[in-house]
Amino acid sequence: MDDLIAIRVTEEDGGSVAFLTWGRLFHPVDESEILAAVERSLPVFGVREYTKLVVCDNLGEVAGERYFYEGLFHFAAKFDHGYKNHESWRKKKLKRVKSGRDIFFLGRRIGSDVSSSKPPDDDRSDVRWIITHGENNFG
Repeated sequence: MDDLIAIRVTEEDGGSVAFLTWGRLFHPVDESEILAAVERSLPVFGVREYTKLVVCDNLGEVAGERYFYEGLFHFAAKFDHGYKNHESWRKKKLKRVKSGRDIFFLGRRIGSDVSSSKPPDDDRSDVRWIITHGENNFG
């Protein structure tokens, strides 16, 4: 696992969405806890029917997603580059991921048919609302 990871979620309709989040917070090798944390947050992003979640081998696997570069920049700006108080930083980030924050929705793949996806029931979980108001991605 790397410091920043990508997670791909396959939806029941065959489409997929992706997320960026911190790696190595829960466990350096075991992916189950980070996948569970992201899975708990899926409804917030309008993902309700899915078949699987996987940690991607590298960030390049999701580089074609609509908001990939915004997400990459977001995490790069918040990374503890000097490892000063790294354990304190790690605990803070772990708490944020567990609470559904620091999970960056990358949007639909560029060129995908967004109209085929069901809109969220709650306006606050609409992706445009999240990006505009900063919930989960920037909060």
